[in-house]
Amino acid sequence: MGSFKGHALPGSFFLIVGLWWAGKFSFWYATRRKKSAGHLTSRAAQRRLEVIEGATILSFSVIGMLAEQFVADGPRLHLYDYSGHHWGRLMNWQHATMYLFFGLAGGISLTVHATGSAPLALDRLLLSVAFFTEGFLFLYHLHGRAMLDVHVHQLLLYSIFGGALTAFLEVFHRGNIGFVLYPPSGFAEWDLKDHSNMMFITMCYCWHFAVSLLMVTVVYCTGGTVQAEEDSSNGNGTLFLLGPCKQLKRMFEKTRAFATILMLLFLALTLCAAFWWKIFALALLFCILQFLAFAWYGLSYIPFARDAVLKLFALCVK
Repeated sequence: MGSFKGHALPGSFFLIVGLWWAGKFSFWYATRRKKSAGHLTSRAAQRRLEVIEGATILSFSVIGMLAEQFVADGPRLHLYDYSGHHWGRLMNWQHATMYLFFGLAGGISLTVHATGSAPLALDRLLLSVAFFTEGFLFLYHLHGRAMLDVHVHQLLLYSIFGGALTAFLEVFHRGNIGFVLYPPSGFAEWDLKDHSNMMFITMCYCWHFAVSLLMVTVVYCTGGTVQAEEDSSNGNGTLFLLGPCKQLKRMFEKTRAFATILMLLFLALTLCAAFWWKIFALALLFCILQFLAFAWYGLSYIPFARDAVLKLFALCVK
């Protein structure tokens, strides 16, 4: 869809799946050498998680294809307009094609891990093909567009082809564009021909990459530390076995309660600023504060991490 919602929908899907992968692989890496790490690290449990993951990706893809076809201004499965003698809504069709290949990857993953009737590496091969197809479609998605429009899509291509290469390597060894191109109602439009905007968006891309690395680090350290705590207490506990009640109890422990409250507060304020108040600068500020609160919360699971950060901050201030 050529709209903010049309770009926010796949962006949300990729964000959810990306966070899931960061948590899953960090947890498996942290526990793979522990014989008493719990039954969630067994082959059977990993297989069940892969089945759930494949079904989720397939569901996301089907939802995306239906949304692209049957929104108010969608093509509704009509590829060519014979009355006007032109192609109908090719942008929607390109997005639907992208979803199609990720749906195939999810379906193959579901088949591989649920039935065991196909080679194990086939799921990663199809995922690599899906990322490559997404990049290939986007490469020919830019003709006749404004300078900033082309630039933000090119930045996305770097990430897409990087994901394709990473998924392909696993065969052998196992930003938000929509906000710039289609700002929500009430937000000022970007000048798509201003080179300074290109410079700013490039910086945002680099900052986003740095934040992603930091988030993966926090997730990995959090999972490893919680696993160590659970192992020392009962021998077989895992992060995923805490359950909602125990997790909430941990979140509101004395050392984490303040960070948890701030994180939830800034999350609510971000949504209010974006969708109700429609003040872009305020929404961006709340996003940054929300991330800082989340980082401070995550550091509570790493021994002496908060003390180190405070000492570093004190040195910088001096």
